[in-house]
Amino acid sequence: MQYSISEIAKIIGADSLLPAPDSRISRLLTDSRSLTYPSDTLFFALETSSGDGHRYVKSLYDRGVRSFVVSGSFSCSDDLQDANILYVESPLAALQTLAANHRRRYDVPLIAITGSRGKTTVKEWLNQLLQADIEIVRSPRSYNSQIGVPLSVWQLDKDSAMGIFEAGISQPGEMAKLKEILKPEIGIFTNIGPAHSAGFESIEQKCREKALLLDGCRCVIYNADDPLISGCVKAAPEMIGWSRTDPEAPLYICDVVRGNGRTEFRYIYKGGQSAVLEIPFEGEHELENAIHCLAVMLLFGINQETIRRRMASLTPVGTRLEVIEGVNGCLLVHDNYTSDFNSLAPALDFMKRRITPDCKAMVIVSDLMHDADTDLEDLYRRMAELLAIAGVSRVIGIGPELMAHKGCFGPESEFFASTEEFLHKKSTSDFRGELILIKGAPEFGFGRICELLEARQHETVLEI
Repeated sequence: MQYSISEIAKIIGADSLLPAPDSRISRLLTDSRSLTYPSDTLFFALETSSGDGHRYVKSLYDRGVRSFVVSGSFSCSDDLQDANILYVESPLAALQTLAANHRRRYDVPLIAITGSRGKTTVKEWLNQLLQADIEIVRSPRSYNSQIGVPLSVWQLDKDSAMGIFEAGISQPGEMAKLKEILKPEIGIFTNIGPAHSAGFESIEQKCREKALLLDGCRCVIYNADDPLISGCVKAAPEMIGWSRTDPEAPLYICDVVRGNGRTEFRYIYKGGQSAVLEIPFEGEHELENAIHCLAVMLLFGINQETIRRRMASLTPVGTRLEVIEGVNGCLLVHDNYTSDFNSLAPALDFMKRRITPDCKAMVIVSDLMHDADTDLEDLYRRMAELLAIAGVSRVIGIGPELMAHKGCFGPESEFFASTEEFLHKKSTSDFRGELILIKGAPEFGFGRICELLEARQHETVLEI
């Protein structure tokens, strides 16, 4: 959805200099290094502990941006005469106000996830489990902060049928602002622990602050075996407090058996529906995350067989990008996060920040994950456009869909039907002095490509 700059000025209550009041805005920017489409971008000059966004207004103007949100103290120079300048008391508050207004325009159910850990995994697993049934918008990576949440919510559009967003805080008072933006219908409290506690007087205070997100939700999902969380969560029309000790809990988990990289368990939902599930993980944290996802699927009335099949096929969620020294002077950026269109832009942004004048950027990418009714021609055309704008000089695509749509990409691009075909036909000598983003869906096994291209570390053996 696009907004006119004059409409945005009214929403955020700005004092404005608008030489082009009908300029259309569809992208919000808070980091000058992430600029992709200048013409329809609105830059928020945020002041943070690590920098002042006002310092980058002129450089962004020189790169084509013509719309800016700045604080009242900003001095507009003569060489910005044709720029739309919106003066506000706080650019961050203006960003949050705009996102909250955007959220209210889309009356779709929204799941909000908070907790000390597991937020990203629960979000991504819910997407894996539900994407076949509904069009989902979700936070990119771990965008759960005062800046990340507004940028995430901005993705909502006319095609969105559900939102799944994370919400994290570092000090008191922050969650109330995120709650006002998100207005969730379903709230999930994953767990509480000591991580990121520096801004709070106690873990109890942190738990109460996080629980504010759930106030007003139609349904709240949480671990009822944790007395701290149970004491902080307020009553909602529907409470799914799951337990491994209380058979009377709305969702009771029992008969847990682990082995060979898998966990089997039985659930009993509201004293009636019961079934045995298996997930392809052994860890305690993975089981907790899976139970939160199970509660959502049960709430939505998904049948037992579908739940069983989808739970058994969950894949790991990588939340970090690894930067690795590669062969022949290459540098590898391995992104094992989920591979869909929305996750591609943040990965390219991460890569762009490491490009040097003597190092060309290339991408090895698999078919994208998508909904069943996605227009594939449009999807891969937009993908090719995004890669070109990011300055990628060479593309290697792997997968049958990319093979079928290779016409969307430039003549220098190469395509392979499978990872096995790539490994058979390519060697380390085909890569030299490049910055290589390696991003593939889990089923393509791109770890093997990383092993091929990673610089070997020599071992020294001392025999006595």
